[in-house]
Amino acid sequence: MSGITEEKKRLRDKMTGILDSMSEDERRSKSKMIKDNLLELKEYKDARNVMLFASFRNEVDTMPIINDALMNKSNVILPRVNTSKRELELCSITSIDDLGPGYSDIPEPRSDREGMFDLSSIDLIMLPGLVFDPNGGRLGYGGGYYDRLLQDTDIEPTLVAVAYYEQMIETVPATERDRKVHIIVTDKKTFMVN
Repeated sequence: MSGITEEKKRLRDKMTGILDSMSEDERRSKSKMIKDNLLELKEYKDARNVMLFASFRNEVDTMPIINDALMNKSNVILPRVNTSKRELELCSITSIDDLGPGYSDIPEPRSDREGMFDLSSIDLIMLPGLVFDPNGGRLGYGGGYYDRLLQDTDIEPTLVAVAYYEQMIETVPATERDRKVHIIVTDKKTFMVN
């Protein structure tokens, strides 16, 4: 295991412990602040087609964000994991009812949802992650799905992360394959990356 791989594993384990120690009330309160901060972002307000993700475990609760987008955006897209191809399929949804348990029990568009969406039409993508830094560094869960989705494209949608302020560190270890985000919205501060 290389040094950077070990460092990423150590950070994932440490952050998982921090998130597990947060109370449900703290998570709920911080998630509401993060949602409110995101909805005020010009980049979010101006986006017509947004790709979001359904939260799981101790992540920022994204269901209120998805509900807002369903009422106010032209198209709401969520990823569905295709494990055999190790890639994300982009599916439009029209209701929370379009979601069901998917990969690792993460809510995702049910397999009967046919509304496949093209990456080139998406204005804003909200990415999940465990650890972030003020320069847009992002450490995900290790599957590399989002990095692969974005790696070979000239498309440049706005990449936004939602995170608790506790998930911010000085510098995330990264390789050239790791995509940086443009904006990180936390409960205390929004980081705009140049």
